[in-house]
Amino acid sequence: TCIGDSITQGTGSGKNIGGTTYSTAWPDAQYRTRIAARLAANGYKPKMLGIWKKNYKEATGLVQPEDWSWHSGISGDMIMTYGTRGGVRDNLHVYLDAAGNVDALTLLIGTNDIGAGGKTGEETYIAYTNLLFDIARQRPATKIVGSTILDRDGDGNKAKIAAFNALLKADYAAGRLPANYTMLDLFEDVPLTTGETGNFFDDLLHPHWVGCSAIAEGFAAGVM
Repeated sequence: TCIGDSITQGTGSGKNIGGTTYSTAWPDAQYRTRIAARLAANGYKPKMLGIWKKNYKEATGLVQPEDWSWHSGISGDMIMTYGTRGGVRDNLHVYLDAAGNVDALTLLIGTNDIGAGGKTGEETYIAYTNLLFDIARQRPATKIVGSTILDRDGDGNKAKIAAFNALLKADYAAGRLPANYTMLDLFEDVPLTTGETGNFFDDLLHPHWVGCSAIAEGFAAGVM
């Protein structure tokens, strides 16, 4: 199963990129589609859990296939509670109960805590590690594949992201994180570039299909 925010949801990841038009309709426009394809090509039989949008069924009238049901990424999601909105950690039991005993869980979260939530990199990192240990305690046999926070631009948060990522890499290298946790450095592997010729849309926050493919390659390798 995949837990995250609008990046995992697939916001804006379709569109015309490099002369190819990719659908923005679920489930074609997120990195989970590519993870499933990569795992299948390597002999796995993936059952990917997670909806494209929280209200997809209501908005379209289409029935969600069982293999894509439950949480994958909801726009604006944070680790911590913000205003009246519950954070991922608050609702973790709902997601894990729905997913069951999955073999692997991917986690790409934290950018909204720093952005809209206004938290420091250090505060966000403490929340992230608490979330990791919560997941590990409830699902000790599940492989957790997480990542550094992706780069973003235009809102003065680069130093906060750098602080979060430095703490995560140091603790991972020192073996201070759960034994079933694998860290990816998607900040480095999916670099921020301007415009649609790189990995992100012009908002320099949401990856388009090229960036989603790079994210998926990292997650698939981490799962395998």
